[in-house]
This record gives sequence, structure tokens and C-alpha cells, in this order.
Amino acid sequence: MIYAFEIFELDTTLFQLRADGQVYAIEPKAFDFLRCLLENRDHLVTKDELIAAVWSGRIISDATLGSCVNAARKAVGDNGKDQRLIQTLPRRGFRFVGTVQIKDTTPACSGEEPTQGNPEPKNSPDTQSIQTSKSDHQSSDRPSIAVLPFENLSNEPDQDYFVDGLTEDITTALSRYHWFFVMARNSSFSFKGTTIDIRQVAEALNVQYVTEGSVRKSADRVRVNVQLIEAVSGRQLWADRFDERLEDVFQLQDNVAQRIAATVARTVEKSEIRRVSTSPPSQLAAWEFCLRGNALIYEMRKNSILEARQMFLEAIQIDPEYSRAYSGLAITHSLGLRFFSEEDRDAGTSALYEAAKRAVELDETDPKARIVMALAYMYATPAQPDYAIAEAEEAVALNPDDPQANSVLGVALALSATRFEEGIARIANAVTINPRDPINHLYLSQLSLAYLCAGRFDEAAKTAEDAIRRKPGFIESHVALASALGHLGRLEEARLAIAHFRELAEKFTIEHLVFADEVKAQILTGLQNVIAPDSPGMAE
Repeated sequence: MIYAFEIFELDTTLFQLRADGQVYAIEPKAFDFLRCLLENRDHLVTKDELIAAVWSGRIISDATLGSCVNAARKAVGDNGKDQRLIQTLPRRGFRFVGTVQIKDTTPACSGEEPTQGNPEPKNSPDTQSIQTSKSDHQSSDRPSIAVLPFENLSNEPDQDYFVDGLTEDITTALSRYHWFFVMARNSSFSFKGTTIDIRQVAEALNVQYVTEGSVRKSADRVRVNVQLIEAVSGRQLWADRFDERLEDVFQLQDNVAQRIAATVARTVEKSEIRRVSTSPPSQLAAWEFCLRGNALIYEMRKNSILEARQMFLEAIQIDPEYSRAYSGLAITHSLGLRFFSEEDRDAGTSALYEAAKRAVELDETDPKARIVMALAYMYATPAQPDYAIAEAEEAVALNPDDPQANSVLGVALALSATRFEEGIARIANAVTINPRDPINHLYLSQLSLAYLCAGRFDEAAKTAEDAIRRKPGFIESHVALASALGHLGRLEEARLAIAHFRELAEKFTIEHLVFADEVKAQILTGLQNVIAPDSPGMAE
């Protein structure tokens, strides 16, 4: 079905929003929201009806719904003040109020390449059209990547739908990472069925990285092979194989695409970090300073975090409108509050909030900005878990494949002191999204604390030990292990764990753990049998 209104067409068969011969990018939830309103344009659509149609009845926050409404309005050049097309009736619901025509045929423009940005609608001269094309990303100094159509090795032509769907899902998942450009699906699919050198493909598409792969189905199993190639050198940066049981084809497709996208994004970042580490600071762009800052953060040491803070400040000086620089700056303040004593804790909390707020103001669709805003609410005095949960949910909605977003949501849920199991599930998901994530030890440490506070002490101890194996010098893991062992009555092992974090801690206190008071009490209970309240290394 094609719904035509003003200069727009919403094609529910091809899942496209078109205008003036171009296909425009739109968030999947915003597309579903628009479709629901258009299909029910003859009456008011309640909040419950929208949640059932767009989120399959899942409980969502008002912030998530509001973000979806804003994204839908932005896509068609509407806004909350004018409500020219999408009308809000407070506490009642929503309604599409524009004039709609239904078309039965798909216009020729349906094969055009999607563009990022929105066309200028009638009666809205301030809305600018920003078309994504080869020339657009040529002018950008950020990396770009193309996902080539995966090859169907099953000798079953009817499996092409699954193979193409997997390629599209990986492309979509990668596009949620804002710091690099992802070539549109139609450009990449022009190479389907052809044999061509990767470097030629990269030159034709003007990208620095290429992902390609193959799919083989046999009985009830599927094998996916994938590799990431640095185009200029032809060097393989990463390759892996996924062997899965074919039970729910769509769930399988989602899970594999998620893991591939998360690993590809992290591998590209590592490659770019290596590149900028050899460049003199005078030649670095703002985003390259941010890459250096991220690399320093991964070290999780006080001096490195302080040095990273300077990298993000340099990025802000170069580009004061760059959201990611403020997100990175906020992260350094949150880590300072969490893992070592800021000289002025109140000032650190304020700096975290101001940087996070600015990041969201500059790019409210960037999950990293929402992540740091959630952290700011966690570190507020007093903590504001409901706001933290809402921001973290928004981050996950913007990029479900981001392990940090999932982990922060899990911690926010645990912070509430009533939703431990939900928090555990979220943090566990963060651990499994990308096993090669350089800060997976942080997610494991958070998972251990969540297990601990839920009274699952055996799992807390085992998870903390796993975190310590990943990064032995990470103090939070030793705190979690010592407390879990104390709850289990394994006092000698607990004392050994305490000895380790005494060696590591500069001045680590229980206040560094971002949890409600009753949660902190659970941690302290496990420690009190093996450490005196006034002992150095852990203070109340």
C-alpha cells in the first residue's frame, strides 16, 4: 500500500518514505508509527493502540514514545508546535490530519538510493533537504564502509530472501553507529552476482572498509562466514564463522546481524585508532581526537582517563558543535566519579551533567548522548533512577546493538533496587553482543554486582572471577568478588580479593558504586565479615 500526502509517499510494501523522486531514511519505529496513524487516519489512535502496533505491546517509557513521535514528525517536516500532519491530543492519543490519497502502483523512484535527512515539505521553508550521496561522504574525513551482498552457497535460490535480508540487517545495524558512514543498500547491491576485486568495489563506492560474506544452509542449520577488509591495502581485519540452528529464521537473522555489526563497528574503530595514533595532533580532526580519547578510556587507569579528558576538550575546541566530543568528556567525568576520587566530587557531578546535556542538545538521536545522560542521572544527588532508565531505554531503542547502551540500562534498572532481574538480563546481553569488546570486563563486573545485589552470590563470584581474568587490575571486579565470597562464607578467598583491591585502590569508597543505599548495603554486608569499617582501601 502507498499512502500519498503532500509531497510524500509512504510505501508499506517496500518500507520506504519517498518525496520528489528520492527515498529518505527513516527510523523503523518512526515508520511503523506513521503507518499506524495512516492506516487509522479516520479516528484517534490511543497510546495503547500505538504501543501494541509499534512495540508489540512491550512496556515503554513516555520518553521513548515521545522520541518516536518526534522522529516521525521530523521525517515529514512537521513539528510539535504546528502539528500540520501529526496531531497530539494530550492524554488521549494521536491522529494523522493531513489529506491522504492511496496509490496501487509503486513509482519508478522506488529503486533510488536512500538519503539521510528530509525533503523540504510544503509550508515548511526552514526544513532543509540533505541528500546522502557519494559526494557527501567524500567530503567527510570519517571512515566509510559498504556491506556487499552475501553469497548464497546453499544451491537453493529460494534462500536468497534470507541471505539478502541478513545483508540488509547488517547494513541497518551498522548505520546506527553515528561515527562512520555506511553506504546505502542499493549502492552495495549493484554488485550482487558479480566477481570484482574488493579494491575496485571500494574505489567505485569511495569507502575505506568492506564487509562481505556467505551463507550456507543445510537441513536445520545455517553457517554464516563473514570478513571485514581494509580496502586500500586489501588486508583482512577480522573474519569469523557463525554456526546456528535454524528455528526462528527472523530471530536468527537478527541475532547474527547484531553480533556481526557490533564486531565490525568495534574493529573499524580499532583500525582507525591505530591510524590516528601515528598522526601529529596538529593534523587531527575533532572526531580523531575523540578516537584517541576512547583508546585511552579503554585502559581504565586514572592517568589515562585524565589524558582522555584533554583529548575531548581538544575536540570541543576544534568543533564546539560535535556531540560525540561532549559525550566522551562526560564519560571521563563518570569514570572519575566511579573509579577514583575527583578533587571536587560535586564539581565532577556537575561537569558530567553539563557535558551530557550538551551532547543531547547537539544530537538527540545519538545513543552515546543518551547513555551519558543516563549516567548523569545516576550520579545526581540524589540519584534519579526513573530518569536514568528512560534515557538508557532511549539509547537502546536508537541502537539495540550497542553493548554499552544495554549495560547502562541494566545498571539503571538495578539502581532502582526493585528490578534486578531485568537489569541482569540487560547486562548479560551487553556481554554477549560482542565478546571482543575491549571493555567487556566492565560489563562483567557490572553483571557480577547485579547478581550480588539480587542475592545470587555463586553467580556473582564466578562472573567477577571471569571479569578479573579479562582485566586483572580492574578494581570494581575485585570489590564484587570480595563481597560475593563474604556472603558465601569463603573468608580466606575474600580476604585475598580485598588485598588485591587495596593494592589497586588510590582511594576507593563505597560511594563510587552507583547504586541505591539498600544496594550498597548488600555489598557492604558481604564485606563486613572480612574487613573492618576503618580499614584502608574501602570506606563507607
